[in-house]
Amino acid sequence: MTSPTVLRSQLSLCTYRLLHSDKNESCLNAVKGGVCKDESKTQSACEKALSKYVVTAEAVVPKLDEPVPIVEVVCKELTSSFPTISSARKAVRRGEVTVDGIARKCDWKLRGGELLQRRERAASGRQLEADKVPPTLVLKVLHETDTWAVVLKPEGIPTVEPSEPNGWTAERLLPYFLRPTTETGALWRPRTVHRLDRATSGVLCCAKTRVSLRKLQGAFSERLVKKKYCALLVGKLEGEGVVNLPLKDGKGKLREAITKFKACAHTRSLSWGWITSVELWPETGRTHQLRRHMASLEHPIIGDKKYARSEHIVDGEGLFLSAVELSIPDPEEGSVCGQAKVSVPEPTKFTLLRQKELGLWETDISNSSSPDV
Repeated sequence: MTSPTVLRSQLSLCTYRLLHSDKNESCLNAVKGGVCKDESKTQSACEKALSKYVVTAEAVVPKLDEPVPIVEVVCKELTSSFPTISSARKAVRRGEVTVDGIARKCDWKLRGGELLQRRERAASGRQLEADKVPPTLVLKVLHETDTWAVVLKPEGIPTVEPSEPNGWTAERLLPYFLRPTTETGALWRPRTVHRLDRATSGVLCCAKTRVSLRKLQGAFSERLVKKKYCALLVGKLEGEGVVNLPLKDGKGKLREAITKFKACAHTRSLSWGWITSVELWPETGRTHQLRRHMASLEHPIIGDKKYARSEHIVDGEGLFLSAVELSIPDPEEGSVCGQAKVSVPEPTKFTLLRQKELGLWETDISNSSSPDV
């Protein structure tokens, strides 16, 4: 008897070949004897898998004087779906565009009269069971629609790239906490639109469909998204201002980096003299930008193991930096006029550290001012 894992993989192969073959018989022969001895049942399984995809755009290729590569024709005839050559090429590679019902490779040439169709997933898969996620990695859903969502990422996990094989990431956790979308053009699983450092907690935006992913990524690249962070700094930083300090990227190239800051409160501290509570607004999105900019002011973020000194680390408490607000154009509104705003309070550990340090400082002052017995 064929195992469930093998059965699923063979059905996936069957579905793929149905889209990439001139004849369904080749697909049936590929899985015959593996999935089912009965060809009619295999055909039924393939059709059921293909029913998850719907045609969302189509066009008849006009008469051409000479053969033209499929990518160029797709970009021209399905412009609303694929406005650039790059997007058309990616769609053809994914098998998202078919020619007379058959997916072709990028070097395929059209002669005119063919029917181009864009096929998209009708809906994403089922929601996974959240009880399989470790308690420390639970994502709190702050805002959710059928096309996009905002979640609260806990500190200590990366956004996309796991620190170990098959390790947990925020993106891998999304299907466990978000509802499956019923919209056409669903992504195989929700995807994060931007990133937060592993050590940083806070609001994280993600997309469920290709359209919302493209719109949200465009909003970030055009700097239409406003992000606010809160942090605790070592020492006493006063007032407000702008840090305009270019930073090197991963390739060693200097890139523009701008951060606005505002000191909100100051707390006496036995360990560092003062603790400054600040609000930060990054105008650009460079790696470790906020941490590097605050360190450049000689007021590093408490708990920063990379840009602060060892005496600025609080054992077991991590980094005191959190993304607390996100204001972004709603991809469902169709214009930048529909602005969605999601915010959360600062983490509890911020208040606890301020109270602890103030208490230690007051105790020390009280003891030092007491007369000797």
